[in-house]
Amino acid sequence: MGKKKGECPKSGTIYPALKNLKEHGLIQGKRDGKEIVYSLTADGKRAYENAFNFFVKAYGEIVQGHEAARKKN
Repeated sequence: MGKKKGECPKSGTIYPALKNLKEHGLIQGKRDGKEIVYSLTADGKRAYENAFNFFVKAYGEIVQGHEAARKKN
């Protein structure tokens, strides 16, 4: 994640968010050695789709306008 944004999120940000998502049944964790690999549950997938659709409706025109302007330059 840090490679894409140029910064690395702090554990004080990540772990509370993961805990919240898990408590709401949106993700599940599976231990893989020392690591825990998280994946979306069925409810998490639905929540993601709803959030994505909301984002596209709210900001889709802005993103499309930005992409069109970027292609012209």
